[in-house]
Amino acid sequence: MKPVPRIYIHFADYYHIERARLNRVGAAQIRNSLSNAMRLCLLFADEVIFPLSSLYESLECQRLITEFPEFREHGILKVAAGDANIFDHLESKKLSYNETSTNHFLNAYRKKRSCVIMPSYIQRNGSSTGVIRAAWAQTARDGEVFRCLRDSGNISLPPRFEQIWSHVPDALGEQAFVPIHTVDVLRKQGFHGSALKHVVAPPIESAYVDGYVSSLHTYILLDVPYLAYEALEHRLQSRERLRYRDLVAGLTRYGLVEPILEADSRALFRLRSEPAWDELAESVRSGRSHEDASKQAKRVSEILNDSKVSSRATPQQLEMTTAMNKSESTNITTKFDTAIITALPIEMAAVELLLSPSKQPLRIDDDPNSYKATSIKLPDGTEKQVLLCLLNRMGNNSAATAATNLLRSFDVQHLFFCGIALGVPRPSEPSKHVRLGDVVVSDRRGVIQIDHRSLGPEGETNRSMLPPPPAPIARALNELTTNEYLGHRPWEPRIDSAVKAAPRFARPNASTDILFDSDGKTELPHPSDASRDPGHPKMHRGQIGSANTLVRDAKFRDEKAKEHDLFAIEMEGAGAQEALWNFGQSAMVVRGVCDYGVGKNDTWHHYAALAAAAVTVTLIIGI
Repeated sequence: MKPVPRIYIHFADYYHIERARLNRVGAAQIRNSLSNAMRLCLLFADEVIFPLSSLYESLECQRLITEFPEFREHGILKVAAGDANIFDHLESKKLSYNETSTNHFLNAYRKKRSCVIMPSYIQRNGSSTGVIRAAWAQTARDGEVFRCLRDSGNISLPPRFEQIWSHVPDALGEQAFVPIHTVDVLRKQGFHGSALKHVVAPPIESAYVDGYVSSLHTYILLDVPYLAYEALEHRLQSRERLRYRDLVAGLTRYGLVEPILEADSRALFRLRSEPAWDELAESVRSGRSHEDASKQAKRVSEILNDSKVSSRATPQQLEMTTAMNKSESTNITTKFDTAIITALPIEMAAVELLLSPSKQPLRIDDDPNSYKATSIKLPDGTEKQVLLCLLNRMGNNSAATAATNLLRSFDVQHLFFCGIALGVPRPSEPSKHVRLGDVVVSDRRGVIQIDHRSLGPEGETNRSMLPPPPAPIARALNELTTNEYLGHRPWEPRIDSAVKAAPRFARPNASTDILFDSDGKTELPHPSDASRDPGHPKMHRGQIGSANTLVRDAKFRDEKAKEHDLFAIEMEGAGAQEALWNFGQSAMVVRGVCDYGVGKNDTWHHYAALAAAAVTVTLIIGI
């Protein structure tokens, strides 16, 4: 455990950096100061939290996130806002910055999400606007700000300026309560003078910081060179503070300042996991030394020296790398109509068999996913751009990571998770009986995580609350179902054509579709179903269960199916949906049935994967 649980980064926002530039601090000095302060935060806190708005408004903040990838990927670096998810935050920001705002803020929220490498997101309690409004009203009540306005020789005040000041929140309306908008409102009401912004900014910015610090229970780091704003920091209410100069002085006693400030991200991440560092860090923070401190400092120095093979990039190198990355990426399409995610290579092979994507994988910096790009030609001659993504490993956790990285790297409108799954047989209900090779599509009930449960004296309760598939895909599914009732099943010729091209994906013999009872001993007959098209998959609509457990137990299968009315059980849909929800999106899960959870084998894997891929492509065309 680090000396403090959380640190909130207030000094990397647009306003702090702009003030440093106006004070003629060079770009290299600003970046170096930000990097050094960030290193201290990462080493002295369990979590480091940025306001999400800073990540969009401040290029330097984006550089910081990029500079420390290990901390971002392991959830130590986080972003926070008061909205339910990132998508909602962006939408609210677009409304609060309109055509009267400066171009900087307009562009910040209208550019693509792929411009920003997003850390984990957490929702704070309360609203920044509410906190700022309350603080603004307090400035009018205590009169301090009015004394500053009168005493300033550089501000021209209109008649009844106190009343005008008090009505600023109403005058702003839906606009963001930020210094730039506030100064603009006051100037329209007769306030003039270059010093006006210096009176307006401290109460707004300090309230903003205090709101985050209070709701997230964080510390703050003060006195950061070139970036500290004394007028703001002396107004802050929080007493949970660290001071940059105190930490540097403590590290200097042990000769560790230079090694820490020169270490790369990987070395810092390794150091952070060492028990010797935790004990020494507490000594540095408290200013109290102990008898083992010298030994611990020696161990820390050894760790950092061992990591010097990969040296820290200079600001100039960072600029060159960024420029190279931009030039190499100019020809990469970042906007796709649809993305298809699969967990297994056999599932991706089935999709590629239908869509024939480019042979060359698409690689994105700071994104570990494997991508390929392709397109689907529509009946009207137009094309839909489709992105294919293959997970690095199975499971809900891997699916959540992949979905998050996909939406960080690309602007995608519709998403599908496609692959194979366990089918839930219902021999007593012929029309709902799921057989091998059939396809289950998550309808409006979507996916439920069957192992997301709470245990209490009253028993178990499922806590899964995942979003349903998006309306446009649900509409396409309804239309596809209507056509199926009329005997039109466009996925069938797609399967037949693919099998001709790749016979190994052919449908296995019906004799291999063997159904056993829940004990796995007695073979059960499949019921007769007149709605089936012999030799082709039947499409089912219904809820799909998702778990991190590979189910090989028919009793467990039937118990969960009865509890949640399941048609299939798989291992990735819940993780993908949870991650997509953070971006205000969701996916349609399409699963080909390859087994019943008893007597597992690979006989039906190829065909089930192809059947799911064929239904997915048909749905994409219908959106």
